[in-house]
Amino acid sequence: HATASNKEVEVILEKTVPVADELNLYSLSFDDFSLSDEEMVLASVSMFLELGLVKRFNIEKETLYRFLITVRRNYRDVPYHNWRHAFNVAQVMFAILMGCEMKGTFSDLEVLGMFVGCL
Repeated sequence: HATASNKEVEVILEKTVPVADELNLYSLSFDDFSLSDEEMVLASVSMFLELGLVKRFNIEKETLYRFLITVRRNYRDVPYHNWRHAFNVAQVMFAILMGCEMKGTFSDLEVLGMFVGCL
């Protein structure tokens, strides 16, 4: 298995995290095909932020980025169960939690578990 390198983390830390609404992440009809692997990592960061998980669990920025890059790197290059599929599952969970007002139904720990589990 491969852990994100310090260089990979440094490079992506310099990038701007997109606003979830600008990417249409709240929508169940979201189209991810215009996003690169790196952009999906940044969009994942955006969803962590919007869900309030970074603040609630005091997740350090570098730790979150390293985690997401490591998850991405450990997916195999296969047609279906790959990083793009994982990102799609997480995005749908995000859209359901935020759009259907489901977030209040679950504890913060449950939301964290569901969202990370999707990845």
